[in-house]
Amino acid sequence: MAEYADLKAEILSKFDEAKLHHDEFVRRYDRGERSYHGIKERIGRSKWRHDLRPRYAFNLLETVVASQVEMGLRFEASPSPMHSLDPEQAMHQLMMTQDVEDLLRHEHRVDKMDSKQRPLFLCDCLGGRGVWKSYWNYVPGMTKHQGVHETVIHGPDGKELGTMPTLVEIEDQGMLRDHSTTEVVDPRDFIVHESAQHLDPYKPGGAQHLFHRCWYSYEQLLYLQSIGVCSGVETLKESKDFAGEDYYGREKQVFNITRTKDLIEVIEYWVFRNGKIFFSWLGGRKTILIPEKPNPFWHGQYPFGIVSSMPQPFSMNGTSTIELIEALQEIAWELSNQRLDNVELINNAIYLIRSDVEDPDAFEYYPGARWEVEDVQQVAPMTPPYQVAEVSLQAEQLVKGDLQNVTSAAPFAGGTQTETVDQKTATGASIVQNNAQQMLALKKWNAQLGLTDEAQQRLKNCQQFYDGDKLVHILGPDGKVAFKQIPIIAIQGEYLLELTAIGESQMRQERRAEASNFAQLMIGFAPIAAAAGQPLSIPAIIEWFCERWDIEAPQQFFSVNPAAGGAAAALPGQGQPAPPGGPPGQGAPPGGPNMGTTSSTAVDASAPSATGGLSLSGGQFMQRAAALAGGGRGGSMNGG
Repeated sequence: MAEYADLKAEILSKFDEAKLHHDEFVRRYDRGERSYHGIKERIGRSKWRHDLRPRYAFNLLETVVASQVEMGLRFEASPSPMHSLDPEQAMHQLMMTQDVEDLLRHEHRVDKMDSKQRPLFLCDCLGGRGVWKSYWNYVPGMTKHQGVHETVIHGPDGKELGTMPTLVEIEDQGMLRDHSTTEVVDPRDFIVHESAQHLDPYKPGGAQHLFHRCWYSYEQLLYLQSIGVCSGVETLKESKDFAGEDYYGREKQVFNITRTKDLIEVIEYWVFRNGKIFFSWLGGRKTILIPEKPNPFWHGQYPFGIVSSMPQPFSMNGTSTIELIEALQEIAWELSNQRLDNVELINNAIYLIRSDVEDPDAFEYYPGARWEVEDVQQVAPMTPPYQVAEVSLQAEQLVKGDLQNVTSAAPFAGGTQTETVDQKTATGASIVQNNAQQMLALKKWNAQLGLTDEAQQRLKNCQQFYDGDKLVHILGPDGKVAFKQIPIIAIQGEYLLELTAIGESQMRQERRAEASNFAQLMIGFAPIAAAAGQPLSIPAIIEWFCERWDIEAPQQFFSVNPAAGGAAAALPGQGQPAPPGGPPGQGAPPGGPNMGTTSSTAVDASAPSATGGLSLSGGQFMQRAAALAGGGRGGSMNGG
């Protein structure tokens, strides 16, 4: 491997240089993780002194993470025409946007991307950045399945009588995994040189080289060598553990495990050179497993991304949420432990015994005990002021209020308060609540920018590695699972992806309430529109409503059974047309459904509802729908 000596020296030199400043990040991350789990170096105390550490930070960070996770990721795709694209090609891309969205949703389901959001956002809360790595999960291997085999049946004389179908196990060479994937990277394993401000190497301040510190077992490396990924694995069988103290923190203190035990360090080196990105592998800091090769991905970027809810300008290191509450949590611990010490002192009385008492141990402590003394002053209880147990209560309450306020995690949930705003009034409470919601919304928006970058790389990987057509599952009519075949060649090109917008009110609850109110208003206008000869499209209203409620595939609510359209066919503007020359609302022709005769004032928008005019009551429309479906015909609505 003499030809790789220069590459090995380059990797080790740049790695050691970048690790000098990265070690400070690792220490800060480990400190935040210990605070998250309520771990603190114990100080020598008397046995009766309290040293309790409730996990305030754990609960607060989980609240922040829960507000950022978006279960069921959905992206809106739009074409991003290049300068060489003609209008016809651009229109074709526009028609294929739905296929792009369906493909991404399918890939996220297969890769279980929803379950990866929590660890990604939690790393951001602990260290100021979460790191993901996007690549193609390609695992060839032997697949097994049941099949039918015709077994020959022989008679007693050995003569062939016929065949009988038998279930047998069939093993074929196939594909175990073949889809896009994203891996959540331990931030302590992701090392970038000191001057990097972002990951785009083509822009000013972009990372010119970076390292991903991977950990493989010897058997895993042998497998990678067998499928042609790397070579020279045999030299690593007796490799040294280079983890050192980098991973001693939380894993050892909480779970008593060593995360890198019996694993081999592989440094994945990515470098920007001569206008292109190259990568290589160095195993055990001694063997080049993969020599320098061009970037295998079409997107032309490093296959990594950063998630940060509080990014800082001109830096890849954001501000972590744990930094805001670490000191406050320790103050709360100290104050609460002191209060418990005071309570224990008060509840367990201390007696003052005069020095002329011959045998102090003769006094037995139990309810109803009688002590014979020459003078009542010989033995007397010490009476510390009970107020000392209440001195810290107000300070603790203020600290717990600050814990929630600085993280914007559900203020007022714990009955806490601060003196910055008068929270005893509805106006003051509304101010604090709105500020907290806006802060959490901004954190979520910043964090989810990283998910958009991940989806962009995932889409480019699908365009590159899938060949032929891709079959994906979607929701069809009646909520049934349907399949859709997407031609990969038809979705080539550049697309812009955006997470589905939160809404006009920036809060999901408010958006849904607005949609519900508007949908009710539109349904209320339906009779007026029908009377005016401009009937509303009920399916369009339902699709719009489902979109605001984040309901995927509204087609599932439209029945494909013709019998289910009976009542809908009789709605104004939805059923049979009026006879030629007749006004809207005229009775059906002979042989058609008898809808009765509508009063001339029943559709008069100027008449009050008390005189038979229109009403926006939901009960009226439910009654009208039941009547159209045949309810109450020939008797009362409640007839048995």
